[in-house]
Amino acid sequence: MKPKSGRARDSKRPWIDQAERTQTAQGGPKDVPKSVTQVAFRASFFVFEPVGGEDFELTCVGCLGGQVPGKQTVPRAELWGGIQTLIRAHPEWPVDLGIDAAYVTKGCTNRGVLVQGSNGDLWRLIYDIIDNRSGSTNIFKIKSHLEDEGPKAIQLNKISFIDMVGNSLADAVAEETASRVKPDLNCG
Repeated sequence: MKPKSGRARDSKRPWIDQAERTQTAQGGPKDVPKSVTQVAFRASFFVFEPVGGEDFELTCVGCLGGQVPGKQTVPRAELWGGIQTLIRAHPEWPVDLGIDAAYVTKGCTNRGVLVQGSNGDLWRLIYDIIDNRSGSTNIFKIKSHLEDEGPKAIQLNKISFIDMVGNSLADAVAEETASRVKPDLNCG
């Protein structure tokens, strides 16, 4: 099964937040050489259930974050976040996966080239996961970091309400993940 572009009307929607480099306690990213930094991924997921009129409930709310295997790059972290989210979704569930990284959203429809690239190990894994799901898998790009604009971003159609909620939850877990993921100083 190949991912479809666009969004389905289903309510199970995970979001992958932008991955960023974490740093040691001694200083910020500018003070730490890349050789001792590590990227982290973070994601949020929930079920959005309309309950009449304009009311809704968010249920099954969860957040996930952690380390990224292999080379420490932000695109790899974004891809790993998608993998970690999809393997936790029941294979029969329809899943809409909003990611703020075009590398992943465009890559899910460009199989031939990416499996040969530097992140081919992860691309092969995500394609295998998608192909073995019986539920629909919709992977789409969302705008990120619009929280400061609040309701205005929604009113101006920069982002949908449900995407704003999902991305805000992913942003909330980002700080906690960054504080917990520390560089492995024993690896080269």
